[in-house]
Amino acid sequence: MNESLKEERVCLFSKNARQVKRLLRSAFPAIEKIPFWILWLFSLRKGIDFLSFSDNGVFVGFTYLVSYKRTTFVLYLATDDSLRGKGYGSRILGFIKAKKLGQCIVLNIEPLDDKAPNAEQRRKRLAFCEKNGFAESGYVVRDSSAFYDALCRGPTLDPGEYERLLTRFALHLAPQKVEKKEK
Repeated sequence: MNESLKEERVCLFSKNARQVKRLLRSAFPAIEKIPFWILWLFSLRKGIDFLSFSDNGVFVGFTYLVSYKRTTFVLYLATDDSLRGKGYGSRILGFIKAKKLGQCIVLNIEPLDDKAPNAEQRRKRLAFCEKNGFAESGYVVRDSSAFYDALCRGPTLDPGEYERLLTRFALHLAPQKVEKKEK
């Protein structure tokens, strides 16, 4: 299924860096964006994969993965606006699942809220994740400004390990708590 999908590490001054920067700006709200240069610098650390994807030479998207012990966190996954709905997001997730076989793969999404201005987008995002084998973990991630539902695929999420992953990634500067989801 991923025969023509090619992954490449994001390098600071490469062609894929310009495309990733553009997509990072357009695909995520300001509150969720980490500056590109910080992402690149952190990607030099062990356990971090900053990857762009192309299909027959055409840029399709990128992902940013943070791994610690048996947990891999999908910090970012985005496909080019012009290619959404063509299966590339699922193909990139398939690549991640194969690359991180046996790992608990976690991603955070905004909780469903019918009153949110992007309520429909949140429903679609959840449906996309569920279609790709992710399920609610029973945990939320809280930071200083928001909270997110943690979805996972694979082995059961270890909340302590996941919180340590988030803390280590942020160099202990941006505390995040992994808490049991209230019903």
